[in-house]
Amino acid sequence: MNDLNLKDHNQNQTYNNIHEFFWGFGSAFHTVYAVVPLFLKKLGAPEAIAMSSTGLFSVLVAIPMLVTAALSRNIVNLKKAVISVHCLILTISFFLGYTFTFTHLGTSPGAWKVYFFFFVLYSLSVGIIVPIWADFLDKTTNKSLRGKFFGLGFAFNSMGGFVGGTVLKFLLKTNISFPRNFGYGFFILFISLLFGTAIFYFYKEKKRTHNKKSYNQFMVETKLIINSHPNFHRYLFSRIFYCATLPAM
Repeated sequence: MNDLNLKDHNQNQTYNNIHEFFWGFGSAFHTVYAVVPLFLKKLGAPEAIAMSSTGLFSVLVAIPMLVTAALSRNIVNLKKAVISVHCLILTISFFLGYTFTFTHLGTSPGAWKVYFFFFVLYSLSVGIIVPIWADFLDKTTNKSLRGKFFGLGFAFNSMGGFVGGTVLKFLLKTNISFPRNFGYGFFILFISLLFGTAIFYFYKEKKRTHNKKSYNQFMVETKLIINSHPNFHRYLFSRIFYCATLPAM
């Protein structure tokens, strides 16, 4: 796989900063450690369900990842694939906003069950997206500049989250009745993710040799990495400790 020229890499950096800002801004209206448990609680969900949502999110995201990571290795058009899988979360976000803004389901006694169903789908869709998104970024960045690429991207994500959180604060203080106030927030999530996903179309990609590998080959390689790569072991432990903090948040 050849590197991109510096101009193309820098253009991708700009596009990624915009994508991350929109993603961070939109996600502020559906944070798994604040908005999700608060919304579940206000809808009347049992406390155990509301307070375990963040930990459940981690589990649900993990479930489809191994399969998606294996399948993504055989994808030829990664740009088309990354846009397509983002359509999953776009669809769920739209129906979240529509359900809790315009339908009576949002005010029914079982509204928390309806939302919880959407939350499970939302979490699974994130797990489907991440491996393909990671492969796509590998194809659209130069290895020597990848630290800067992700550092700037995540900085813009955080700035978007700060702005989005501020807007959410004012939205929830308005006279818009519950749950329509949250429903409008879910529509903002949808619109932000829509803009962020559309940006992928403009990325420049590296040329790469496509070597199709079976799922069994993927599993053999995965076992080899797990058994013989100390750095990967350390990475696993760091992720375990990080994810263990989420329920506490």
